[in-house]
Amino acid sequence: MVLLEYKRCARCGRILHISHFNRNISMPDGRQMHCRECGKIATAESRAKAEERRAIRNEAVAILNGDVPMNVVSVEAILKHIVEVL
Repeated sequence: MVLLEYKRCARCGRILHISHFNRNISMPDGRQMHCRECGKIATAESRAKAEERRAIRNEAVAILNGDVPMNVVSVEAILKHIVEVL
């Protein structure tokens, strides 16, 4: 078995020591495909996108429940935004 000391990040392309990659036993080399720094960025992006979808859904539910007057928010604008986000 050959132990690698350096690896290329699949996201940023940098060649880093394996200590910069989290462990992942399902991968052939036992490490994640992307470095820890890129993993943090990907997680932050994913959480931000999920929060945006959650806010849109909550706003749509409020409109459908009659909690928000129709003249305050355009249903068409919300539906258009939902389609863009998804």
